[in-house]
Amino acid sequence: MNVYVESNFILKLAFRQEQHSSCDQILLLCEENIVSLILPVYSLVEPYETLYRRQKNRVKINTNQIRNLHKLPARNSSQAKSGNLRRLSVLLTHSVDEDVRNFERVQSRLLNPAELIPLDAKVVENASRYRKDHEFSKQDALAFFPFQCFWSPHIASAACFSIEISGTLEKLMSWRNFLNSIASE
Repeated sequence: MNVYVESNFILKLAFRQEQHSSCDQILLLCEENIVSLILPVYSLVEPYETLYRRQKNRVKINTNQIRNLHKLPARNSSQAKSGNLRRLSVLLTHSVDEDVRNFERVQSRLLNPAELIPLDAKVVENASRYRKDHEFSKQDALAFFPFQCFWSPHIASAACFSIEISGTLEKLMSWRNFLNSIASE
């Protein structure tokens, strides 16, 4: 069986988000060669944006906390609060480092068992067309159109598709129509 995954799968594993244990079980099955993991290359790149955004937010919070720490008056109650702010600063710094390590660990685990779908000129060109036809964001089109390129010569008898779809009913219907169009080709 082929298991098709995209960047949300990676994010759930790396940041231990909801359903990460199910994702981990899928990855274990792939590592044991029980199922095949199919992953677009773009889905390895896209999570870096989330990682960068998280890091940037935490650094900003940390910088603000340090700035506020220096503004506290030198009183006993302020010293206790100051100690709490210092601990928060250390926690934020460590959490950024931990996110990077977790992301790199997950990426390393994925690279061995995964079959990567390349991001080539055909994918980019057709993703733009699909983006317009199915109202995808540019990121979604680049993450999901490679599956259609892969499926054309490799239609599998058994497949599992791990995606996360949220939004309006129209967007959900657009995804359904996209998946149905792939299945009928």
